[in-house]
Amino acid sequence: MSRPHVSSLHGPDEDGYHPGLDLSSLDPACPTPSSRTSVQNFCSIIYTFNDFNHRLVVEIGYGGMLPLPAISKLNLKFSTWLMRMVDGPNRCIKLSHDRSIRFWLGDIHKVFGIPCGKLDIHNLEYQKTESSVQFFRSVLGMPDKGNQVLKCVEMVIMKDLNESTSSNLEIDCFEMAFVIFYMGHILTPSSKHDHAIIDY
Repeated sequence: MSRPHVSSLHGPDEDGYHPGLDLSSLDPACPTPSSRTSVQNFCSIIYTFNDFNHRLVVEIGYGGMLPLPAISKLNLKFSTWLMRMVDGPNRCIKLSHDRSIRFWLGDIHKVFGIPCGKLDIHNLEYQKTESSVQFFRSVLGMPDKGNQVLKCVEMVIMKDLNESTSSNLEIDCFEMAFVIFYMGHILTPSSKHDHAIIDY
C-alpha cells in the first residue's frame, strides 16, 4: 500500500481540529461509544472456509476480508475521535487546521476488501424490484418478510462446497450470502439482532 498523502488545508473553517490525539476532548455528556460490529462472529465463520470457499470470495472482490483478525476489543474512544476527523466530501482525515491525510477509493478497497471498479452503484430504490428481492429470499432460505436474515445467510455460507460437486446455483447463493453476511456483521451492522438488509 502506498504511503498516505499528507497535505495542507487552508480556509475559513480552520478552528475545531485537534493537533494531536486528544481523547479528553470528547464530550463527557455524550453516551459511551459502543460498537455494533461482530468481528469475532464473522471471523469464526470465515476461518472454517476451505480453499474453494476462499477462491469464491476472492473472485467477487472480497478477498481482503479473509485474513481479518478476530479482534476482541476495539478502542472505541479512538474510533470516535478518528471518525470526527474524517471529511467525507474531501476524502481526507483532518489532523489539524493545516494538516490532512488524503485517502482514495482504492484505499477503501485495500483496507476493507470491498470491490473497487468503474461501475457506479445506484441507490437502492433504483436497483431493486419486488421480484428480484423475493427471488433472493427464496433461494437463500429467508423469510418472505422482515430483515432477520443473518442466521439464514450464515447457514448458506456454512454449507460444504467443493469444485467438483457444487452447482452454479449453490455457488451463486454462497457469493450472495457472503456479501450480506459481511455487510451485516462488519460494515453496516444493525442495532437489531440478526437484522440486515439484502439489497447489496
